[in-house]
Amino acid sequence: MSSWVHALFYANLVAHGLLLAGVAWCVAYPERRIYPMERKNGAFYLMWLLFYFVFSSNFALVLLDWDTGTWRSSSRFFIGAPLALFGALLVTWGMTTLGAQKTSGIAVDRRVVTTGPYRFTRNPQYLGDMALFAGVVVMANSELALDTHALTCLVFVIGPLAEEPWLERQFGEVYVAYRRDVARFL
Repeated sequence: MSSWVHALFYANLVAHGLLLAGVAWCVAYPERRIYPMERKNGAFYLMWLLFYFVFSSNFALVLLDWDTGTWRSSSRFFIGAPLALFGALLVTWGMTTLGAQKTSGIAVDRRVVTTGPYRFTRNPQYLGDMALFAGVVVMANSELALDTHALTCLVFVIGPLAEEPWLERQFGEVYVAYRRDVARFL
């Protein structure tokens, strides 16, 4: 494996570390959160920059390290492809229902979305991304992709813990009732 693939992998790990630290900060100090927030500042944009870097470098590492693992059987495609497709469809359904600007935290709506996939899970996009990434990792047969995608999934597991107090503050009892009735993931 080339040295620049290793460099990209380690840059991805550093970005994940910073992203996880940012999410953990938001969980630990909700009153001084850097995401989500009403006013955008440098920390908000840094979190999104890290997030986009992680996504794009995850994709690049899948391509650059494709099929370097030990699972040589083509059966991995029969397992990974349906999982990835399910995840992609769930992400798309969630983004279509919520809207791109609300998904990214750019726009804040004063209503709780409870339609579409939000009837079944409070975090369809996180859940879909985790399924998509799991499917891609199975198909890619790459230890580098496994490591980086697992870290991204960890961000998706912790992310709602940072967002939920903010959502409760934004929407009050309506969100509390929604949270009580609909599971965080499944």
